[in-house]
Amino acid sequence: MKKFKVETILKKWLENKHFVVEIINETDLALKKIEFTAKGSSCFFCFEESEVDEVATMNDLHKRLIDYVVTAWDFDIYGNKQNYSLTFFEWVNEEWKEMNLDLMVSVSSINFHPKIEQKEADLLISHINGKNELPLALILLKRSKLIHDERSKFVSIITACEIGVKEFYSKKIPELGLLLDEMTSPPVVKLLGSLFKKYFEETFPKELRSKLEKMIEIRNSIVHRSAIKPTHTELLSCYVVVLKTLNFLNKKSDNGFYNEYYDEEVSFEPIESTGQLQINGSDKLNKAVEEGKIIYGFDINSEYIIND
Repeated sequence: MKKFKVETILKKWLENKHFVVEIINETDLALKKIEFTAKGSSCFFCFEESEVDEVATMNDLHKRLIDYVVTAWDFDIYGNKQNYSLTFFEWVNEEWKEMNLDLMVSVSSINFHPKIEQKEADLLISHINGKNELPLALILLKRSKLIHDERSKFVSIITACEIGVKEFYSKKIPELGLLLDEMTSPPVVKLLGSLFKKYFEETFPKELRSKLEKMIEIRNSIVHRSAIKPTHTELLSCYVVVLKTLNFLNKKSDNGFYNEYYDEEVSFEPIESTGQLQINGSDKLNKAVEEGKIIYGFDINSEYIIND
């Protein structure tokens, strides 16, 4: 029998003993005991010798634990990975020894931080003065980056897209916008297909619409079958597709929130010798970075894996 412990240590300890509890699991699940203290939580696992992927199992069960305590118990402090550190231990020679694990990192969204010049400053002041309102869809999309649960994040991103399409049609064709307001989930793909061509005499990018249709299908699967979780690759793809979709609509609306860099292609590939990611941007992006017009920023997913 192999024994492990996963410690979640809060960076700011809790002051209330209300959160201190010990939970024993008497089922066949590998997770046998959970201890909540003011310092955080400790999960104790037992595996048969024949089980080989212990770390993946512990990662998965720990995520389920976090999802539950945030959602059902309102333990919001566990909802942000920045609030705690995670350490894995194995019981060896009658003591707990920290495991030598690698942190697998993947990108979940990309940011293009602009150099703040007079144009950007003027737009900011205009917004503060009650003009140039931020599109709700863009707010929701950018705030989705703060969501750590993969399913919630994916659904939130697609919701931002649906609201963005509603916003666009409501401003351009108010009578159609009133009908869309009655729909919980508007037919986004159709609205960006033949209807878009009919009303605006312009074709929405076909490839982008096909990618968006696939992302909506994944969202529907998540909603109707809650056990399904999007992969990290799907999360990044979804964010980028919706960002490009809203950017196209912002350009068509001429609302001041079109960003020429959002239209550009960027990809990532791991550098095996360092474990870091190499950024492959378009010529336009590379030039903008070289000239100091933008710098990249990233939001990441992380997960521990066995160090080979």
